[in-house]
Amino acid sequence: DARNFSCLLSRIGVSRTINLQVLPEPPADVSISIEGDIIEKGDDYVMVPESSTVTLTCQPNNKVSSRYVLGDFNVDGESVYSDGMYSEDLFMDDSNARAYFWQASDDDSNYKGAYMRIKDVSIHDARNFSCVLSQIGVSRTINLQVLPKPPADVSISIEGLTGWKI
Repeated sequence: DARNFSCLLSRIGVSRTINLQVLPEPPADVSISIEGDIIEKGDDYVMVPESSTVTLTCQPNNKVSSRYVLGDFNVDGESVYSDGMYSEDLFMDDSNARAYFWQASDDDSNYKGAYMRIKDVSIHDARNFSCVLSQIGVSRTINLQVLPKPPADVSISIEGLTGWKI
């Protein structure tokens, strides 16, 4: 909303009006995405099935030298390295672990992005993720939603009845 503000200095008799305009927020300099076996995707959420594997990607929207950039993912507002669900796996730095983090640059030392893979996704992974690239900025938040596996086939047995189908 644009608003006009004025100030009157009574002893001097000077009045000045200033028009203040609120500009829309500029687009983020950092993008986040979640890829995998996507069931449904919206502007601020991704739904995946339980037990699937997802990869989070954090990339700068403009070319930047990898020399000065470090990436990190946040889960519910805190670094994944501080989170009890992911920190132990991430500190192992083992690509076979349930959670694994890596960063990449191209041959010209341009920063390509930060990546985090989560294997065997459970309903406990259904949280809000964002990412940070040092000296560049923070991405928007994206909600990872996990659809639980359907229950195993259900069979019904009623004693004494034969030949009936339910």
